[in-house]
Amino acid sequence: MYQSYSGKSKVLFSTFLIVNCLLFSIPSFSQKIGFGPKLGGNLSFFRGDFPESGMRLPKLGYTFGGYMSIKGKKNKRWQFELDVLYTRRGHKANFLNTINLKENEPIPDLKTELSYSTSYIEIPMLFKYMLNRGGTIRPYLLFGPTYAGILTGDYEKDGKKSDVRDFLNRDDLGFTLGWGIQNFILDRWYHLDVRYYHGFFDISEFLQNDLTPYFGTQTQSAAPIISEYRNSTFTITLGVGLEKSETFFLR
Repeated sequence: MYQSYSGKSKVLFSTFLIVNCLLFSIPSFSQKIGFGPKLGGNLSFFRGDFPESGMRLPKLGYTFGGYMSIKGKKNKRWQFELDVLYTRRGHKANFLNTINLKENEPIPDLKTELSYSTSYIEIPMLFKYMLNRGGTIRPYLLFGPTYAGILTGDYEKDGKKSDVRDFLNRDDLGFTLGWGIQNFILDRWYHLDVRYYHGFFDISEFLQNDLTPYFGTQTQSAAPIISEYRNSTFTITLGVGLEKSETFFLR
């Protein structure tokens, strides 16, 4: 399985690079380019059919990296932005531990807590549509595909940690959409946005074993089958433009 994921990773990443090259070759050289650092925080969880409500809790994470934006001279509404980010996200669960209970035995006041912590190199390719034609304050909508290549994967259950990097898919491909605002302050552009990432790929078939709830032995065979898991992440990011201020960006 490791080899198949590795090959899949190379194909997906190569495809992503080719698409990027095509997108950058289309614009003319007369366009304006902005760039700078970006950082933020996020809430993430796995999507799937969870038989217990406590099995899906948001996990706090963070992201940081940089961005590059391209804007044409003629079109004042559209911009293209490419981000390269380190993103930390995952999943948490907290549910009653009823394993090895005998029939008619009261449920003890014990809970099982588990969490997954994953880190990715995330490459969103975003199209930004400005809601006004100019000025120092420019709200916008953003959307576009996002590639994520996994770096680390950790699993923690009741305080015990283990490395599950080799059991997770090497790649994730999804779609990002959101809303933001650009503000020109003290000769710099500041970009604040709220975005949602919706992953399309199954994270790993092996996670089904770990997220199955702990039913008593008398109902173990009746445990429901859990569906595939996919990433979901809500993120707030702040970017600061380092390019020279130009009146072109204000019109």
